[in-house]
Amino acid sequence: MYGSQETSISALNNGENKLLTLPLSYVYEVIDVNTGELVSDGEIGELVLTTLQPYALKPLLRYRTGDVCKIVNVENSPRQQLLLEGRVSDHLEIMGRTYSPAGLEKNILKYFDTCIGYIVTIRSTGDVDRIYIELVFSGDAEMESIKEMEESWIRKGVKCKTTIRCSENSQNELLGMVSWKKARVKDKRTPAVA
Repeated sequence: MYGSQETSISALNNGENKLLTLPLSYVYEVIDVNTGELVSDGEIGELVLTTLQPYALKPLLRYRTGDVCKIVNVENSPRQQLLLEGRVSDHLEIMGRTYSPAGLEKNILKYFDTCIGYIVTIRSTGDVDRIYIELVFSGDAEMESIKEMEESWIRKGVKCKTTIRCSENSQNELLGMVSWKKARVKDKRTPAVA
């Protein structure tokens, strides 16, 4: 189930671990977090809900949920699948682009078969951001995959200097499963002084 105190239940699990919309109860929109404009179908943005039922406990008109998602069509169904990506407040700007902690995790783990934990630390020098990634593997470190990831991140990924290292550290913060991955992303940049 998906919902909040304000929206009540606004998506249900279909039994196959997929959240499906309730089109007779809500209008679902996905907007650009910064501009408030609608995004194209299947793009990621902030979920906005409008209630359709006259008996709704809390009538809502274009209520910004604070949740980042994308909505995709389901074949032969009026319902759509809701794919949650985290909270707007958890997103980070790195070198002028916005990233979710869940998105960073996907971009890290897609390179490895045996990675069981990680910490991402973001630091800056002047106007230049730098990412440090510490990885823990269940066996030997996957050195070729680390090299491939580092090159890919710099060329077409986050496009900033990235340092990746293996850790023997098995601290809980590297291995623990946490909500929306935020605890594994440490933003150590100091704000600019005005």
